Amino acid sequence: MTRLRVPMSPCLIATCTILLLVALGPCSWAAQSKPLLVIYCPSAPNYGQELARLIQEDGRLEAEIQTVGSLDIFKTMLYFPTVKAAILTLPIDNKQSGLDSALEWFFSQGGGLVGIGFAGSETATGNVSQTVFPIFGTGYRPGTLDPKTRRFTMSHAKEEDDEISNGVQDFTMPDHKIVLSFNAANNSYAPKSPAVGEYKVLFREKSSGAPSIVKYRNKGVSVTFASFGADDYQVGYNYFGRFTNTTEFRTLFTNAVSWVWNAESKYNTSMTKAAEYYAESRQDLVKVKAEAERIQTKSKQAKLLRTIMTLVVAGAACIAVYYVTFVKAPKPGQPA
Repeated sequence: MTRLRVPMSPCLIATCTILLLVALGPCSWAAQSKPLLVIYCPSAPNYGQELARLIQEDGRLEAEIQTVGSLDIFKTMLYFPTVKAAILTLPIDNKQSGLDSALEWFFSQGGGLVGIGFAGSETATGNVSQTVFPIFGTGYRPGTLDPKTRRFTMSHAKEEDDEISNGVQDFTMPDHKIVLSFNAANNSYAPKSPAVGEYKVLFREKSSGAPSIVKYRNKGVSVTFASFGADDYQVGYNYFGRFTNTTEFRTLFTNAVSWVWNAESKYNTSMTKAAEYYAESRQDLVKVKAEAERIQTKSKQAKLLRTIMTLVVAGAACIAVYYVTFVKAPKPGQPA
């Protein structure tokens, strides 16, 4: 296999460097006009769009909202300084490889997170089910099936009044599964809670007594919905449209997003660090640009000198030829 080699003169290198710097010049972290809210909904894009619509319709957040279905993209975005909060909803307990470390880092920096469905499942998110979304989920239980409508319903009892749960009382709505810490020996809920941080159960699922909505603050802040991990299949048991239009869900979900958005402490710190890093990088770019211009100027001067020397030598050669031909040449009648 042959490789094409392109000769690069100092002048060309310097010119390319300057053009690159001019292209990169306008870029800055300040170009992001609003903080970013990311919604990760890997297998139910319509559900993700519906959650985004509810947030926009609520109107309390000045946010740029993006929904993503790619795990790799979502993990990468969690490290962006412009991301202020994130939402993830998982309808099943598929392992989300590498997501636990990204979420733990984001949370440790003071980020705000909302987890829905199997976000609190140990199988899906690993240690995050204890340290970020403290459901300690090792299993799930279905709701109550109505044979006539072929729909599952689930009842939730209010545990504490809070800015998230304010105005919402006990409620029952269509819902398929709840993730919980499960004791296989006696087929029941096994109570668990984190050893550190402020942990508050806002609602419990009535039949099992397991937490269904949890508010948590440690280094970061989170709200976990142990149910509502829905999908996009309209004829299925788990269709999101069965509950997203209810007043209870809309209120609790938008209140939860608003709380983590306002309670997080990552965004300002990350943006300050990013601005400082950009300023340092900008100074380095200015130095590189100056050196590139110096090389370019030097190269132009060297080229001009070569041109002048060529003309001088050519002129001297012409004079020599003229001298030999006309001045030193023997005149008629003279011996050569």
